[in-house]
Amino acid sequence: MKFARLYEGRSHQFGAAEPDADYLESTRVAADLARQGRRAEAMSAYTAAAEGKITDYQKAVTLEQAAALARSLRRHDVAAQLAARIPIEAVKKTVLMRNLLDQSQASQVVVQFGAEDIGAWPFWKAGDGYFARGLAYAIAKSGKEAEADLARALEWTGDPRIRDAILQTQAGNRERNLQDEVGALSAYHAIIDSAERLGSSEQFTALICIARILTKRGQFDEAIAVLRKVEISKLRGIWHGNLQLALGATLRAAGRRDEARAAYQAVIADEDTEAGQRKAAEQSIQALQSPK
Repeated sequence: MKFARLYEGRSHQFGAAEPDADYLESTRVAADLARQGRRAEAMSAYTAAAEGKITDYQKAVTLEQAAALARSLRRHDVAAQLAARIPIEAVKKTVLMRNLLDQSQASQVVVQFGAEDIGAWPFWKAGDGYFARGLAYAIAKSGKEAEADLARALEWTGDPRIRDAILQTQAGNRERNLQDEVGALSAYHAIIDSAERLGSSEQFTALICIARILTKRGQFDEAIAVLRKVEISKLRGIWHGNLQLALGATLRAAGRRDEARAAYQAVIADEDTEAGQRKAAEQSIQALQSPK
């Protein structure tokens, strides 16, 4: 009953005893708590699930989940303690790198793991390791090293959402550290071009960044077309604000002041707009009122 339900003809509720309190059930409970936003309880549940007669792989994965929750609660000391208990070195080192990154210690990641032979790690963890170190190199402005690690991360990563996060980091590194706008555009486009539907934070960020680069080049129509790949008016919250501000900036740069003003007014009119976005929109409207 843990693994399947049989459906044949009319629906029928099968009777079953409560599941045994084994590893599978314990991690299911922990995952449910995490989905409910009860992160502290989920962390404790994952930590408890790592006890008992389980494999090293099960223990490593479970403690990794617990450490991720500890980081989300800004309990970095607990995350480090959990990492120390992970029996698989590749998983332990990835957790330690992520813990340092979350504490804005990218340079320490480079010092501590720069010589790490991630290529010798188990194939199922190499992508995570390369991504974490590549991100650290990018933050530390070591552009060439970041590009190398991020390219390897893409080779070893299959999950579409994680790949988008890697591509976003790669694009930012190319743009800021390597001054390679063409390469950056290629990476940003890789996030959105094959997507059936645009809706993730990585995809929205890619749209904004592509538009910004095109606007900088004076390719205003192309930039506006990119931003309008999504129906901005139907979005709410932070992404409605961010995309409207980006659209306003492009319209303003193109000299379409009335349209730009309307874009900024849409930010102010949105009840879910954050204070910083509202202030940015108001300041942009004031700038529009100054002489050309």
